[in-house]
Amino acid sequence: MLWGMTLRIALLVVLPLTCRWALPQELPRGRIIEKVACAANPGQSYALYLPSRYTRERQWPIVYAFDAGARGLLPVQRFREAAEKYGYIVAGSNNSKNGPINIVEDAVRALLADTDSKFSLNPKRMYLTGFSGGARVAVSVGFSLQGRVAGVIACGAGFPYSIMPSASVPFSFYGIAGNADFNFPEMRELDRNLAEYGIAHRLNAFSGGHDWPPTKACMEAIEWMELQAIRSGLKVRDDLLIDSLYAEGVASARSSEEAKRMYEAFVQYSNLAQDFDGFRDVAHLKARAKQLQAHAEVRKALALEREIEKGQLRAETAIARLLQDAVTGDRRAFAVQELVGTLDGFRKQAAQKENERDRLTAARVLDSTWIRLNEAAAFDLQRGNYRQAISNLEIMARIRPENPQVHFQLARSFALAGDRKGALRSLEKAIEKGFADLSALQGSPDFESLKQDPQFQKLLQKLASGKR
Repeated sequence: MLWGMTLRIALLVVLPLTCRWALPQELPRGRIIEKVACAANPGQSYALYLPSRYTRERQWPIVYAFDAGARGLLPVQRFREAAEKYGYIVAGSNNSKNGPINIVEDAVRALLADTDSKFSLNPKRMYLTGFSGGARVAVSVGFSLQGRVAGVIACGAGFPYSIMPSASVPFSFYGIAGNADFNFPEMRELDRNLAEYGIAHRLNAFSGGHDWPPTKACMEAIEWMELQAIRSGLKVRDDLLIDSLYAEGVASARSSEEAKRMYEAFVQYSNLAQDFDGFRDVAHLKARAKQLQAHAEVRKALALEREIEKGQLRAETAIARLLQDAVTGDRRAFAVQELVGTLDGFRKQAAQKENERDRLTAARVLDSTWIRLNEAAAFDLQRGNYRQAISNLEIMARIRPENPQVHFQLARSFALAGDRKGALRSLEKAIEKGFADLSALQGSPDFESLKQDPQFQKLLQKLASGKR
């Protein structure tokens, strides 16, 4: 878990970032490349998007992306449209993930060094983005590279807990979170703190949970960074762009208001007034936002969010206590039963559509519990505590019974624990739910004890044939 980390990447500060272009070969433009190996360390790689108009005759802004699970391709896919429109390079690490910390540090160093050697980069317009633990990586890198990072786009999480917001934050900050994301309260609080310190900031919410934001939200993040670059002098003033973004924003706010989505309109007018202050006369936008703030629907939405945050905190506290009792308490069996029943209740709440407060509360609680259990199971597997890992994974399977990876990890844990029947049962369930990675089974030493088992061989054949 990297929530409290501070990356030890001081060596990055001495990277020249002067575009040496060490390798002569040309990489394709205008399409996503899933894997570019780092020249100095082929074990490190990244997904890449070069704009179709990329040339070495000018310097280009770049977005470095860090995913909690080393999925470098995913953020590149989400930012591709914005990168093409506004002329950004996007590079997503295929190695950086939620720990250990030395893996993250090595991945960051390799990514920055290799892109600097291959591409013509604008040394003043480096941007960082990340999801969940990757967002905390992005923030930590931003602080390590004081003055070299223009902006951070943090998705689904904010600052590492070892770094507190202050007036010395050295970059513009754009936060994005789903309204059902368990970290949404954290992102709101961070947004308020950055406002108090006068840091350029924005929080954008989308309809969804703990995940990378959709393409539209990524486009809006890049457009906001374009405005900040103009405001700070990193980009030549472009009145056509300012006019276009302003007109689009005002039209969207008015459309929300006409559709009677008053809270959405209130947020849009408020953001427009802040974003375009100094570029346009925004007095009427501020006035309209103030009027809408008094609207009954807006007051109700603000009160609803406070209720959801309180309900989330209460539920997470209760579940944490049950998890502790389920692991070490005297009433372990009862705690497990109570925990499973509680989580099943939240699953039903999250699936219903009648009560938005209960739906969002339940969705956030399920996600936060899932993350807690996933990290605990990974920790136990690393240390050989296979039975405890199985307990955590079985609870995870109650939260997301259709997730094939949970059942695969259960099979792996059972196999390592010497429980052949449990391993085969879970593996069959994983395949039934969509698990299709034949190489993960054939090449994994964790399943060595099963390789001569006829049922295991049948499951391999089933996977190879593509049958479910």
